[in-house]
Amino acid sequence: MARGKACWRRTGARPELVGDLSPVLGARDAPAWKAAIGAWIADPEAPKPFEAAIQARFDHPSWEEAGRLFFGAIAEGLGVSPGPVRRRSRSGTAGP
Repeated sequence: MARGKACWRRTGARPELVGDLSPVLGARDAPAWKAAIGAWIADPEAPKPFEAAIQARFDHPSWEEAGRLFFGAIAEGLGVSPGPVRRRSRSGTAGP
């Protein structure tokens, strides 16, 4: 999705990752997967509405933002406050 391309999502996958920007298929529904893949092969225009929505609405987080969100969620789950972000210098030592 970071490249603006459509993809499929299986049921049970984290919905907050793709929301309604991707078709949803049953994880074990092989006929549905076969039909969906076949439809996109037969009609290259079929994924275009999803790709347009991705390009218009998907905001890929930076690594720093993703880390902040990830560790913030862990801290929240543990009931602690997240510490400050510390950057590593190129030498491998902790920065300010």
